[in-house]
Amino acid sequence: MDRVPGQPLSPIRRLLHWLSAATILWLMISGLAVVGLDRASTPRLFVDAVNPVLGALFLPIFIARAALYVRSRPFHQRVSAPREQQMMVAGQVVLYACVFVVLLTGLLMMPAGWKLMNVIPAYGRAVGDDVRSSSATLHFWADGALACLVAGDVAMVVVHEMRGRPVLYRVLPSRAANNDNRRGRDPQGKRAVVIAG
Repeated sequence: MDRVPGQPLSPIRRLLHWLSAATILWLMISGLAVVGLDRASTPRLFVDAVNPVLGALFLPIFIARAALYVRSRPFHQRVSAPREQQMMVAGQVVLYACVFVVLLTGLLMMPAGWKLMNVIPAYGRAVGDDVRSSSATLHFWADGALACLVAGDVAMVVVHEMRGRPVLYRVLPSRAANNDNRRGRDPQGKRAVVIAG
């Protein structure tokens, strides 16, 4: 599935991008915000009730997004790409892996009787207390790493935009950006930059 260099993402990939961004930011910020709070406090109870359900429902959506990313360009094109693009691909892969670890450990650290939306049993008693404890620790550190990766991702978008090599148009639903890009140009009339997102 070859793409024109710098071509905006397909509508489904744009939707998944923004759905992922909103979900990941909510899970990350709300989770880190209540870490030090008493377990009986209202904000902690709310986040503890909502986030596991949201994370469980988001996991298959995230896996679909990752699959679309992998299918978007053949592996040999990513490997033979210029060094800057290879670094972006590596950053994207690390970001995706970190999101997966955060989502998975978030589910594994749930108590034994936890049920998704109080209906579907998650994993019952198959996971022991030691796995739950290790998952909680890994979840905390992976969430911190994810916060750094997200900040780095946003910073790189800003740097590219400031250097006159726009990349944000790829995820924005802009008719002008789509028309300009069909001619192999970015919205500002410069040669399009290949970004593997």
